[in-house]
Amino acid sequence: MNPLAHGISTARTGGPSLKSVRRMANLSAVLHEINRRPVGVDGIPYEAYVDPLAYVRWDPNLLNFCPNLDPLRTIQESLIECPIPDASEAFRVENRNLERGTVANRIVERAITRKLTSNVDRCFSDRSFGYRPGRSPEMAILEVRKAVHGGSHWALKVDFESFFDSIDRRVMESQLRETIADEVLCDAVMTVTAPAIVIHGRTVQRRNGLPQGNGLSPFLSNLYLHRFDEACSHLEYFRYADDMLVLGRSWEEVTEALRHIRRLGRSLGLRLKPKKTFICDLYKKPLVFLGYELRGGNIYPPEEAIRRLQQKLEFRGIGDRKALLEGFVHRYRIGPVSKTFRRLDRQLRQLLPPRMSLVSLLEVIRQRERDIRRRKQQIDIRQLRRSHGQGCGIPDEKAVSGSPPHPTQPGTTFPNGDVVLALRERLPIFEEIPMRSPEYLNFIRTRPCSFCGNPLTQPHHCIKRLRGISEARLAQKGSDYLAIPVCHKCHEDIRDGRLQPRREEYLELCLINLICYLDASQKGENSATVDAAVPLGG
Repeated sequence: MNPLAHGISTARTGGPSLKSVRRMANLSAVLHEINRRPVGVDGIPYEAYVDPLAYVRWDPNLLNFCPNLDPLRTIQESLIECPIPDASEAFRVENRNLERGTVANRIVERAITRKLTSNVDRCFSDRSFGYRPGRSPEMAILEVRKAVHGGSHWALKVDFESFFDSIDRRVMESQLRETIADEVLCDAVMTVTAPAIVIHGRTVQRRNGLPQGNGLSPFLSNLYLHRFDEACSHLEYFRYADDMLVLGRSWEEVTEALRHIRRLGRSLGLRLKPKKTFICDLYKKPLVFLGYELRGGNIYPPEEAIRRLQQKLEFRGIGDRKALLEGFVHRYRIGPVSKTFRRLDRQLRQLLPPRMSLVSLLEVIRQRERDIRRRKQQIDIRQLRRSHGQGCGIPDEKAVSGSPPHPTQPGTTFPNGDVVLALRERLPIFEEIPMRSPEYLNFIRTRPCSFCGNPLTQPHHCIKRLRGISEARLAQKGSDYLAIPVCHKCHEDIRDGRLQPRREEYLELCLINLICYLDASQKGENSATVDAAVPLGG
C-alpha cells in the first residue's frame, strides 16, 4: 500500500462525531464565523439566518426552505443523517475555478471543519502554515528569513499543477477513515465535498478532486499532504497549501530535494507545474513566495503587489484608500521597507489621502506593536515574579521571617523587592564580579528579543543603565551576566534613543534570564553552569 495514503491514527481517540457537529452551540458559533457577504445560489442571504423574522417580511420565499422560521434548527435536523448538499455554481476568478454554494452549505461545511480542526490540527506538521488556526503567511515568511540568515540561501520553489482538482478521493477517504473514528461523520465529509456542479445551466457530478470554495477543502488538503510533510521533514521545507519552498546550502542539495518531492508527488497523483517550479540563489535572484519578495535575507513588497495597489487606489474613495494603505503597510512592515515606502510616497503622491504617507503609517504601526509588546512584557514580568515568590514590588513577609533558602534553589523567594538585592542573593558569584561567561552568552542567543519577541537575537550588554553593579573597565564590555537578548532592530532603537527602557526594566530582564539559566542548568537542559564562568583575567 502507498505509505503516503495513511491517515493519523493517533487522532482517533476522543475524536469528533456527527452528533457533536450538529449541536446548536456549534452551529450558533459557526454562524458568526462564516463569510457574510456573498449571497447563496438559492438567493437566500446571510441576514435571513441571523434574523429570519425580519427578512421574511419582504421576501416570503424563505418559508419554502424554513417553514418554522428557524434556519439553524432546520440545518440541525438535516444533520441527523448524512446531509445532501445543494448544488453549487461554478465560476472563474483569476485563472481559478471556484464554486459557490448556499449559505446553509457554508454553515454545514464550517461546522464540520471546526470540530475536525480542534481534534486533528495538533497532529499536523510544523512546516505546514496554510489554513491552520494561529498560523499565517507572515509566520511562514519569517521562518524562511531565519533559515536564509542561517546560510540556506539556495531556494527551490515548488507548485503542484491543479492541486485541488488532482486530489485522489479514494486516497483521501482512506486517510480520513484512519483519522476519524465516526464512520457517519466520514460519510458526511465525503458527501459534502462532492456536490453537483451547475455549469452554464448543466448539472455535472464530481468524480475527483476537491471543490475550491468549499469550507472543508483546506482542512482536507492538509490531511492529504500530512504524510508528504513527514516524508520531507529532513528538509528545510515550508508549505502553504500547495505552494512550497525548500531551502538548502548548495545547488546539489536542493536538486536532490526536487527529485525527492517529484517522487512523493507522483505517489499521490500530483504533478509539478513546470512554470512555477525552479531553483535560484536568493543572493543573486529575488523570489516571490506567499506574496512577499525575498532578496537575500530581506523581505520586500513585490512589484506586482505595488501595481495592484496603484490600480485599486485610482478607483477608490478616501475612506477605502486609507484602509488599502493601512493593509498594505501592515502586511509588509516586517521587512526593511522604509526606503521602498519613501519611493512609493513620491510615486503615488497624487493618489494618497491628505496628510497621509506610507512612511508615517509604517512608524505608527510599528510604534503600536512596540507598545503592545511592552505591555505584554510587563504582564509576563509580573507573572514570573509571582511564580518565583517575589511579588510585584511587595516584600514577602514569610521570606523575611524565616531563614533565606539556598540562592540557587528553584522557587527561591526574595526577602526584599529590590531587584539588585535579589540578583546578589540569587547569584553569590556577583561578590567576585565575574566578567566573561561564553556559556551564558550562548544561552542568551537562544532567547527571544526582550522587547519585540524576535527569535534572532544577540547579547546586549547593559553598561550605562547598570552602573554600580558591574562596571565595565577600559576598552571592555560589562559583565556577561548583565546581558539581555536584543534583536538588531531594537538594538538600533536603543542606540538612537527611540527605545529607552528604564533601569528597573533592565534589572528585571537580567534577573529573568539569570533565573531561567540557573533552572535550565539544574534540570540538565543546558550543560553549562554558572560555576563555569571565566572571571576577568582567568
